[in-house]
Amino acid sequence: MTIGKKNDSGKLRFSLIPNQVLYALAAVLTFGAKRYSPNNWKYLADAEERYEDAMWRHLVARKSGQKVDPDSGMSHYWHAVTNLAFLIYFEEQSERSEGDSHDQKERDILHSGDIK
Repeated sequence: MTIGKKNDSGKLRFSLIPNQVLYALAAVLTFGAKRYSPNNWKYLADAEERYEDAMWRHLVARKSGQKVDPDSGMSHYWHAVTNLAFLIYFEEQSERSEGDSHDQKERDILHSGDIK
């Protein structure tokens, strides 16, 4: 019997992301796509400032005892993590336009073992 081999040591392990987080992102993004249009969030003026503000509003609402966003019926945490995902997206877009290489950054992090 031949045993297969896959050289994936040191690579990111996406299977470690909890399914609940993926579900939350998909649910909020689907809600937004129906309400506005798919990927509309990418084209908002002053997007980074507005999504950071929205993230904090959701976290403060949750901290104040309101578990569910009254507009969507979904957890404030779900909305907060989605807004954070938007901020990560815009940060990466900004770094790419400035010439920083995400692929090189990922390799450097993986090889150093210094994942922050």
